[in-house]
Amino acid sequence: MKITVYFVDNQKAVFDVDKVSFMRSDGFCFNLTDTSDGIERTYAELVADGKVLINWDNVCFVNEYVEKVEDL
Repeated sequence: MKITVYFVDNQKAVFDVDKVSFMRSDGFCFNLTDTSDGIERTYAELVADGKVLINWDNVCFVNEYVEKVEDL
């Protein structure tokens, strides 16, 4: 599954949901597929498997990616 992350500066990016993590301003890191609530991980642990780390303060909203199909 892919997600689109919309940023406060009107930019957006598409990621595989299991390849992106977020960090809040208080240093707490999380991702959208983690089921272990409250376990804080370090930056190195999050990105060791190729995850992208995004500053949550710069995120406006996150939505499921839907590929547009052009009508012929």
